[in-house]
Amino acid sequence: MMGDSKTVPVVVMQGMRHVYWLKSEGDRVHEGESIASMEAGDESKFITAPVDGTLEKILIGQGGTTISNKPVCYIRP
Repeated sequence: MMGDSKTVPVVVMQGMRHVYWLKSEGDRVHEGESIASMEAGDESKFITAPVDGTLEKILIGQGGTTISNKPVCYIRP
C-alpha cells in the first residue's frame, strides 16, 4: 500500500515540468542518488532519494508536471 508507514514519500516543494525518470519502479536507490530530472523555470533540477531503498511507486509519468508539496514517488527503505 502506498503511503503506509513502511514507505517514504518523495515530495518536491515547487511545481516542476518535464519529468524524466533516471530510475524505474523496483530499482534500488541510495540516499542522495539522483532519481529524476525536471525543469524549473530555465534550469534543470534533480530529485534525489532521501533514503536507501527500493523505488516502489512512481506517481508522475515521463514528461509530466509535479504539484507543489505532493509526492512524486514512494521509496521503501
